[in-house]
Amino acid sequence: MKGLIFVKKLISGLLALTIAASGSAMVAGAADWRNVDSDTSSITLKWNAVSGADGYRVYRWDKKDDKYVTVKTVSGQKTFLKITGLKAGSTYKYVVKPYHYTSTSHTVFGSKSSAVIASTKPAATKVNSKTRSSAKAVRVFWNKYGFTNNVDKQSNYKYGGYHVFVYDNKADEWVRVACVSGGRTNVRVTGFKKNTKYSFKVKPFTMSGYNGDKYENEGDDSNVYTIKTKNYWCNC
Repeated sequence: MKGLIFVKKLISGLLALTIAASGSAMVAGAADWRNVDSDTSSITLKWNAVSGADGYRVYRWDKKDDKYVTVKTVSGQKTFLKITGLKAGSTYKYVVKPYHYTSTSHTVFGSKSSAVIASTKPAATKVNSKTRSSAKAVRVFWNKYGFTNNVDKQSNYKYGGYHVFVYDNKADEWVRVACVSGGRTNVRVTGFKKNTKYSFKVKPFTMSGYNGDKYENEGDDSNVYTIKTKNYWCNC
């Protein structure tokens, strides 16, 4: 009798493996990322459909626990997910897995996608009164933005910085004159005329990346700060 029970369990186990294997074969490969959109409080992930998938499960890297955790399961043919309630200027890491229901209602997952680095846009910073000038240069100072990096160390991902703009009166447009990464909150810009007024603004930015490409997510404009260059040279 014990031998018969053992044979029945063995057959049952092999049958389950066969079903799982046949179900897994119906999920053809991993999803590729199609696009990533964001604002200051949400990220929308978009991926390409996988043949045979009955839905998808999205995971986010948990820096504290050092592992991926489930964000949400998306059923049916839907191939996007909007994640809300996020902090402005924050960087996250996501993967997605397709899944398939077998004939016995088992859920079989396909391969996980490559990781996508997705960031919310930062809110505005402020150009402050430390900003000073000489005859041909201006050193622009702004308030530090509180970027939050939730990505694992292995990704070695730069999470953002600042774009500095000066207003070109002749062209009637803002021109980017510097890109500052990391924690720096000032930059020296040269090539100005003496005894002349110039207006500056700063935009913080975060980074997103997927499928081998990287993208900048600019935040809101800072205040406009106008300063007059001096008649004499100094080490500003």
